[in-house]
Amino acid sequence: MSTQFEVKKKRQHFVSRFYLKAWSTNETHVVSRDDTHVFKPKLEQVAVSKHTYRIEGLSQEQKNLLLAELTKIRSTPIASLLLTLIEQCAQLGDKTHIEVKHGRIDVDIFKSNVIENVYSLTEDIVQDAYELLVSGDYERLDIAGYENVLRFIFNQLTRSQGARSNIKAAIGSVLAGKGIGFDDYNIFSSVILAEQMVLATVERLYKITVIENKTNVRFITGDWPVINLDSLEGQTIKMFWPITPYRAVLVNPTNFSADEVVLIKKEMFGGKGKHRYFVDHYVENDAKEIRALNKIVWDKKHRCIFGLDEADVCAADNSAGLA
Repeated sequence: MSTQFEVKKKRQHFVSRFYLKAWSTNETHVVSRDDTHVFKPKLEQVAVSKHTYRIEGLSQEQKNLLLAELTKIRSTPIASLLLTLIEQCAQLGDKTHIEVKHGRIDVDIFKSNVIENVYSLTEDIVQDAYELLVSGDYERLDIAGYENVLRFIFNQLTRSQGARSNIKAAIGSVLAGKGIGFDDYNIFSSVILAEQMVLATVERLYKITVIENKTNVRFITGDWPVINLDSLEGQTIKMFWPITPYRAVLVNPTNFSADEVVLIKKEMFGGKGKHRYFVDHYVENDAKEIRALNKIVWDKKHRCIFGLDEADVCAADNSAGLA
């Protein structure tokens, strides 16, 4: 029986294609640059590797840990999807096939679909909020949209190839002493870590600041598109994420007093939700500031950067005349 499950995806994207479309003039190709060349690949050919993620069967102890972590997740769609996946993966064991709604499928195909489903859902739930940021309609962004933007940012961070060593260390700390046995490539580890980062960021009242780029220098992005501008050893984060060539997002701390924090949390999480601490914006007119941020994107790349044209990517480190 032919079903939608019969294609196993060995090549998996670690940067969302819908996101990279902002740097594509025709939504099919993007100008890219590595250390030595400028080229124009199809979107489906960039930020991709074989078997980027994996998922395994779960022991009872692992299942119990994941169910406990599930109670901390603020997104109902994410929690519902993970609950289903936990139950399914707990039944994998040494099976070669698994029963699904559409029939029996190979376990490896099932695992591949699990991974695709998790990241497809993350991309789906951020779409509305992302469009508000891209269009500049910030006043319509509500607390749920704010959380979904954070969710996408931290899921993208945990997907980035260049961040793997930091993710592995963070996961080791999160799961220390619990005997989970997951590593940095396991899909559950990445999702758990991303959700914990969302929770901590919301609780600490971080805000999203949109930078409106009004200079003649456009933002670039890369295959490590979400970057922590603060030291990794510090207790705070300041995440930088270009969202289009003309806008970027900072996720940074607020400076409220203790009394203000109590009031805001009461308003936001007590059902009123009127305080709009979580989003603001400013206009950047200084091209030097944009160049400095682009240089950080270049320095932090895994392999490649992306831009609207050759001039943009060559200017990232003041290069010219690349082959």
